Amino acid sequence: VVAPTSQELKLDAYGKSITFYYTANTNVSYTVKYLDKDTNEQIADIKSVTGQTFNSSVTETAIEITGYTVVAPTSQELKLDAYDKSITFYYTANEDVSYTVNYLEKDTNKVLATAKTVTGKTFNSSVTETAIEITGYTVVAPTSQELKLDAYGKSITFYYTANTNVSYTVKYLDKDTNEQIADIKSVTGQTFNSSVTETAIEITGYTVVAPTSQELKLDAYDKSITFYYTANTNVSYTVKYLDKDTNEQIADIKSVTGQTFNSSVTETAIEITGYT
Repeated sequence: VVAPTSQELKLDAYGKSITFYYTANTNVSYTVKYLDKDTNEQIADIKSVTGQTFNSSVTETAIEITGYTVVAPTSQELKLDAYDKSITFYYTANEDVSYTVNYLEKDTNKVLATAKTVTGKTFNSSVTETAIEITGYTVVAPTSQELKLDAYGKSITFYYTANTNVSYTVKYLDKDTNEQIADIKSVTGQTFNSSVTETAIEITGYTVVAPTSQELKLDAYDKSITFYYTANTNVSYTVKYLDKDTNEQIADIKSVTGQTFNSSVTETAIEITGYT
């Protein structure tokens, strides 16, 4: 009220009156709220406005909120004819959110499988992904992860360690016959995706065919290296003719050279005068 707050009136006539004058207060405040239309969840900080004039009108426009689209009307007028009034804007969550799932080796960050991309998800929703199986690798816990889609371009990463149960074999074969000419070498306890190098062994009567050393990438189970050999052709043998009772040599020894290792030959006894 504008002073005076009290007035005296002399009733010396009919129809007289007293008038008190007032000024509108300027201590009015109001709030603006931003809510998810479907959940009524607050999705942005409440805006508080103070120092407004009572009974005046104000206009507010909806703000932009990442991941949401405002529901009309986008602008509202408010009559400040009471204290603590509020305006509420409602929004719907966008359904254009995508995320990726990565599968990496723990120590090297090497990509072990193609990243999974998921599109068309609702903003601010939650999704759960489970680690895939990757040959030769074991996932590091957790094997399942939940992701809150409260921003664009988010991702989940699963880490894996290489298994150490990989085995491989080394084979030694005759190049021409594919016949095994030495025991297979078996190696166990190797790390998946590592590389090993083997060198050809020496095998009596054979010469290894180049390369004499091979590298093997252990990117699968039960892999093998094969070394090929050719049989030497420098083999010689002798044929002896002896008296059965005395073991005495009764004819010149026959020497044969330039034979192939591991081949077979046939000899026929010669005729010797006086002997059968």
